[in-house]
Amino acid sequence: MGLAFKYAKASFDIIAVLRKNYEKNLVKDYLKVTLTTDISQSVVDQMNGAYLTPLLILRRHYQDAGETQALDDITTLIKLIAERSGQAAEVSQIINQDK
Repeated sequence: MGLAFKYAKASFDIIAVLRKNYEKNLVKDYLKVTLTTDISQSVVDQMNGAYLTPLLILRRHYQDAGETQALDDITTLIKLIAERSGQAAEVSQIINQDK
């Protein structure tokens, strides 16, 4: 289960959907730890970069809500994914703008 965006003609609360998926449905272990040696790991790392946009949106929500532990946890995950997907500089710039 990923952090999917949803197309809808009527507006809806994307934060609630992202938060539920992130906190309840997403299995994050494979994002944090390389469990096996995989010849396609570089492809996996690039594909995991697709999580960055919704994670950054959710990170901003945690920051605005003052949820410091959730903010620290998601920031660590975002930086790890960004580093592995070759997007560390861009993500760092976004995170620094949010301070």
